[in-house]
Amino acid sequence: LEEFVSAVQSNFPKALLQWEDFGNTNAFRLLGKYQPRLPSFNDDIQGTASVALAGLLASLRITGQRLRDQKLLFLGAGEASTGIASLFVTAACAEGLTAAEARARCWFVDTNGLLVRNRPGPLPEHKAPFAHDHPYLATLGEALEAVRPTALIGASGVPRTFTREIVARMAEFIRS
Repeated sequence: LEEFVSAVQSNFPKALLQWEDFGNTNAFRLLGKYQPRLPSFNDDIQGTASVALAGLLASLRITGQRLRDQKLLFLGAGEASTGIASLFVTAACAEGLTAAEARARCWFVDTNGLLVRNRPGPLPEHKAPFAHDHPYLATLGEALEAVRPTALIGASGVPRTFTREIVARMAEFIRS
C-alpha cells in the first residue's frame, strides 16, 4: 500500500484516493495514515455518513427540531455507524455543542450489546470515544428502553433485529 500511495502521490498529485472494503480493523488506520498525504476518502466511513446525516437533517426540517437536541441509537458500531456518529458530532458542534456533548448523544449496540466502558473485552479505537458510563445492556430492546433515542439508525448486517416491536416502540417515543 505504501508503494501504491507513493506512486499515486508522485504521478497524480491531485488525485483523490478512495479506500474501499478494508474492514474496520484497517479502514480507520489507513485513512488516518494516508489522508494527510493525499486527498483520501473512505466510502464506508464517510460516504454513508454523508447520506445518513443528510437524511437526518431533512427530517429535522420537517419536524422543526435541531440537530443538537437529537439522541441517536445505532445498531452496529462498525465503520458506517461510527462514521455517521463522527459526522453528527461535527455537525452538532457547528450548532454549539462541544465534541463531548455531541458524542454523549450517540449510543451504539453491536454484537456485544450496548457500547459501555465497563463491558467485557477491549474496546476498538474507533468505538472507544463513544463508550458511555452506563450499565451494560445485552440487547437492542433493552438499550432502546434505556436510551429512548430520537433516531434509530441501523448499519449492521445482523438480520431480523429491527423487529415489529422495536419499530413500534421507537414510533411511540417519536410521538410522545
